[in-house]
Amino acid sequence: MLPEANRCLGAVLIACAMIGSACIDTDGLEGTAGSAEADASHNADRDGAPDGSGPDGPQVPEVTPPYAIAVLADAPRIYLRLDDAPGAPLKNERGGAPLILPTGCMLGVTARVGRGLALDGVACRVALGHPFTAAGQVSYSIELWVQPSVVDVDVRWLAHYGSHTTTMTSGFELFFNNTTVEARRSSANLIDSAAVGPTLPTRGFTHVVMTYDGTDVRQYQNGVLSQATGSNVAIVDAGDTELVIGDRVPGIESKFKGIFDEIAVYDTVLTAPRVKAHFDAAK
Repeated sequence: MLPEANRCLGAVLIACAMIGSACIDTDGLEGTAGSAEADASHNADRDGAPDGSGPDGPQVPEVTPPYAIAVLADAPRIYLRLDDAPGAPLKNERGGAPLILPTGCMLGVTARVGRGLALDGVACRVALGHPFTAAGQVSYSIELWVQPSVVDVDVRWLAHYGSHTTTMTSGFELFFNNTTVEARRSSANLIDSAAVGPTLPTRGFTHVVMTYDGTDVRQYQNGVLSQATGSNVAIVDAGDTELVIGDRVPGIESKFKGIFDEIAVYDTVLTAPRVKAHFDAAK
């Protein structure tokens, strides 16, 4: 190539570099605009979109909500976010087999943190099996968001750990009626005093937590301690002991009707600061 031509070609290359695109295709040099088009076409063929985002558009990674982060930080044994698709089994965020729901349960309803589970007050209940042993005076915590649609004189269970026998045996329970919410323990039909809080409103969700630390039962509502009471009874596990949400284990009393959200079960004690942190994370 002649010197004059070299100077012209150099000027063109400089100009093209300054405007960020190439515009020549001479003497075996391929312009970068053509190369970029070829690369885009290659990416589109490979990934489905020029930006490599996939054939169905940008693939946005799932973001864990602040509330879920707060709960998982305390390592629950069971954590049901209840944002599963209608008709799907319930996923335990801590692993394990999914839970199959009975009839009368409806997923996908609007709840406090996201979507929740509606119980019909007839057949629906969440049977969690035997996720840990509460025998003796070991620690545990039960946490959930709840909005009942029926609050009357009948006792309705939020959670019950006990036997399928119809008599009051050993276990713990969290229940309410039109005057109070009560958290208590029992053993061999000896019922300890309950940690009592105000009853639940039918408008809006209430964050309810029951804890036991080997000495005291505590009940929290919306991040605030309602009451603590001493409990020294020792629970005795029966062969058919299990934990049920929304009903008493034998299933013979008035059942819960309404919506649950974000059910978590721990084999440790949620302290008052952690209960408040969970509540605040849902704001």
